[in-house]
Amino acid sequence: MTFVTGETTGNEALKAMHYKMKQSTEGLDVLKNKPRVTEETMDLSYLSSLPPQTFGYHYYRFMNSNQLSAKRATTKFVENDELGYVMTRYRENHDFLHTLTGVYMVSYCRCMHGIYSCRCRCDGS
Repeated sequence: MTFVTGETTGNEALKAMHYKMKQSTEGLDVLKNKPRVTEETMDLSYLSSLPPQTFGYHYYRFMNSNQLSAKRATTKFVENDELGYVMTRYRENHDFLHTLTGVYMVSYCRCMHGIYSCRCRCDGS
């Protein structure tokens, strides 16, 4: 259900993310090539074999301990395909933020994660 709320109330945030992406070479490249993080592109069994000090291993551990997969719901409530991709990209990278920040999946932490994500999107931190 969280994803529906993000789609139906987050239009201005999506537009701001899209604008920021268009301001950098890397962002333009992402918008052009539209890379995805999916079950097909994310080999969790390979990540589990990486050394414990790597990001890949920590991402695997987060996904495994929370019984998650890289499969995400299809974007349905976004006004155009380009913003739909931005929402999809955000969803697909969401668990990377959990891994990087160490903020895991409990209600209070999810609120703090949302505040952290918003701050990063709004002021470029």
